[in-house]
Amino acid sequence: MILKSKNCIISISIILFSLIFFVFISDVVKAEPEYKENYQTYIIKELHFAVDFDNENDRLELIMPDGGREVLKRQVSASGAKYGNETLTFWNKGERSRIYINDKIAFDTSKAEADSEIMSVFAENVNHEINLKDAVFLKSRFLYLMLEKSNNKARFVIAGQEFMLDKETGEDQCVDYSSDDLHIFEQSDGLLIKAEDYQFNAEKVTLDDYLTEKELKLRGLGQEPGWLMRIEKDEIELELDYAQVKIDIQAPYFELRKEKEEIIYDVRTSLVDFEIQIIKEVRRDTMSGRIFPYTVKIKAEDRKLIGGAYISN
Repeated sequence: MILKSKNCIISISIILFSLIFFVFISDVVKAEPEYKENYQTYIIKELHFAVDFDNENDRLELIMPDGGREVLKRQVSASGAKYGNETLTFWNKGERSRIYINDKIAFDTSKAEADSEIMSVFAENVNHEINLKDAVFLKSRFLYLMLEKSNNKARFVIAGQEFMLDKETGEDQCVDYSSDDLHIFEQSDGLLIKAEDYQFNAEKVTLDDYLTEKELKLRGLGQEPGWLMRIEKDEIELELDYAQVKIDIQAPYFELRKEKEEIIYDVRTSLVDFEIQIIKEVRRDTMSGRIFPYTVKIKAEDRKLIGGAYISN
C-alpha cells in the first residue's frame, strides 16, 4: 500500500482510526427500490467547447461542440464568475468550469490545450469567420445517464438529476421520451439527447465495458463523514473523512473478480484487509438528492461504508 503522506507511521494510524467510521455511515445513501433492474446506463463522452472572453463588455462567446455560438452576459454570482442568457449558463472558478443547458444538462469541464485534435474538431464545425486565436478551449468529463422505461413513461437521470418523461411515437414510428424542452430518442447503440437547439449522443455502458475499456474509471462517494473513491485498472484511490485521509493502493495489493452484476476488489495489505463491492443497484444521496446507477460498499470485517458510484473518465 502506498500512502500519500510525509509520515508513514502517522498515516497508518489515521487509516486504522478512519476505519472505525464504517459502522456509523452505512445508511446515509439510501437504496431506490422503485427502480427496476432493467434500467440502462449510458455516458456522453468527452466534448470540446471554446470560450472567447470579452472583459471590456462583461460578456463572453461560448462555442458549442457543433459550432453553435452563444453570447453570454456577466451575471451576479456568490462565488466565481457567471455568464448566461435565456438558455445557457457558464460558471467558472479557478481551474473549474461548468456549462448548463436550461439547468437540465450540466457539463463539468477543464481547460484543454489547443492541440491538433481539438483544433481539427473546431475546424470542421466552426464558421471560418470566428477567430479562435484568443479562445480558451475546454473539454468535458464523461457524463453518466440512466433510462428506465415503464408503459408510457420513462425516468431519465443525467448526472444525478432525475426527470420524468412522457412516451411519444411520431409518424415515422420513432419512439422518443420528452418533457418540455428535453427529448430523448432511442437508437440501436445509445441515445440521442436534444435540449433546446443542441443535441448529444450517448453510448450504452456497463460494468463489463468498464473492465475492458482503458479510458473508463469508476467513481464513488458517500457522506457522514464525506468520502470519495476513484478506481482505475491498476490503482484505487480513497479519500476518507472529508479528504483528511488519502489512500493510494496499487495493483499488487488488490485483486479483481466479477460475479454476475457485481465487481469486487479484494484489498490485502499488512495493515488492513477490506473489500470494495460495486453492484448494479440505484442509490440516492440523501444530502444532495443525486442519483447513482451503482452502489459501492466498502467493507472491513463488520464495518462498512455505503455510497453511490458511476462510470466516468
